[in-house]
Amino acid sequence: MLDIHVKVTGSLIKVLFVSVITLFVLFASCKKDPPQPPVNNNPRDTTYVSATIQNPDPKVVLVEEFTGIYCYTCPLAHYIVADIIKDNPSRIAAANIHSRHYGIYSNPNVMGNLYDFRTYDADSIVTFLGGVFSVPSGAVDRKIFTGETGIISKNRALWESYVDEQLTQQVPVNIKISDSYDTNSRKLQIVVELNYVLNVTENNYLTVELVENDIVDKQYVDTAVVDDYEHQHILRKILTEFEGDFINTTLEPGRVYIRVFEYVLPAEWNNDNLEVIAFVHEKDDKWNVLQSGFKSLQ
Repeated sequence: MLDIHVKVTGSLIKVLFVSVITLFVLFASCKKDPPQPPVNNNPRDTTYVSATIQNPDPKVVLVEEFTGIYCYTCPLAHYIVADIIKDNPSRIAAANIHSRHYGIYSNPNVMGNLYDFRTYDADSIVTFLGGVFSVPSGAVDRKIFTGETGIISKNRALWESYVDEQLTQQVPVNIKISDSYDTNSRKLQIVVELNYVLNVTENNYLTVELVENDIVDKQYVDTAVVDDYEHQHILRKILTEFEGDFINTTLEPGRVYIRVFEYVLPAEWNNDNLEVIAFVHEKDDKWNVLQSGFKSLQ
């Protein structure tokens, strides 16, 4: 079964073999909300060096899917990632990224979807990681693996082997996530605590995201539209800068770095289905994810 290909050149997306009717739908949906700035809601930072150095936690691997609703091969990638998660419980942090860069394949108006999974955060990630030329595609710990030409890979048959490789890596930092939620105000507070267990000389960055599971909406599967498809790991919001926030301190064993975020959840989000993902990564000349963590909201 062939993948659906999308060519990105700057901000222009050229989609081959698109009908006149579909183009009309696409242009009719061009009205966009203004870009939203990163949260930067006065997050509180605390850092100190502990006399107790923790043992390293097992590696948690970040798997990012670049996917679309009007994409008949995308569910095949969903199933692959679901199997990876099942085979590695508590070791996989997953995010499904729907971007405007995919043209009609992520456009909710094509099939009359209830929800628009596209976000400006997703658009920024796609550009930041080098662009998506085929959906479905994926990234594993934002690493360029042997045989790949970039971080984002369309070789979904190899994702499991990439995950297996990353699961063996020793981590330099442990990640602990805690949260509290006020049902009346819908204000969410997230505390991310980093504990360094090895000395790190490269600059590190922290990214924190919210993803939502079990969203029921339409999905093109094989040759038909499934009205009650359950969408998982939908990227909803990045609470840091999309490329990560610089961890502005020395990174020696025993270093503790704590950051607190607050965010008011939109009314249409189901807080019972939300997860927090936090990951520490490089950025200056490579983008490797050193460690990830995730937690369902209380």
